[in-house]
Amino acid sequence: MPGRRLSHRSSMSTQTKTQPQHPAETFSAGDMLVEMLVTDSVGWEVLATTAQTLTIRRTKTGKIVQSDNLEGNPYPLVWEEMVPNPDAQQHVVRRRGDGTFRVDRSARPLFAAPVIDGIPVTRTDYRF
Repeated sequence: MPGRRLSHRSSMSTQTKTQPQHPAETFSAGDMLVEMLVTDSVGWEVLATTAQTLTIRRTKTGKIVQSDNLEGNPYPLVWEEMVPNPDAQQHVVRRRGDGTFRVDRSARPLFAAPVIDGIPVTRTDYRF
């Protein structure tokens, strides 16, 4: 109908707040996760999962792995191998309304760790 204004609600997504926007439900025990920081990343190991929670603990760093031109990146990257740390404190994190898991309110979302030659790794720095 000409001259009729559409409601701002008509253009909104039909996705509700309870539907996750991220595939976080695919995490399972034994998975290695990464939390990106400004210049590097923090590694976490998944110990147990439920529909709304993850039980995680920090990983130790292992040997250094260098990767030249990973995924088309023109710079070589330096990574550290993620090693399970049985002595680390365990944390239980809940799924947020947007479907992500975060260690605390100001943290970035957890996601699956990159894998180089079958080894889960965390990013440490760029070498120019």
